[in-house]
Amino acid sequence: MSMSYVTCQIRPTQFLKDMGYKTKKFAIECETPMDAYGVCANLSSLEGISYIYTRKTKPSIKDYIFLSSKDNYFLNHLHL
Repeated sequence: MSMSYVTCQIRPTQFLKDMGYKTKKFAIECETPMDAYGVCANLSSLEGISYIYTRKTKPSIKDYIFLSSKDNYFLNHLHL
């Protein structure tokens, strides 16, 4: 069984951009398709999260912050 990934990003408001915050991209590692489905459902319910996609290949390491889907670990670590 192969890993799948759910990618998303958080873009700061103009006020936060003026303070130096930048857009952050996240990749959440999911062990099963059901994990990916649950991660997508959780992410879509959060405000400020955009570009939610699932993929079967690992994204570029330099562009993304990698988080785990186990025990909803990613929910506590998604932030600007």
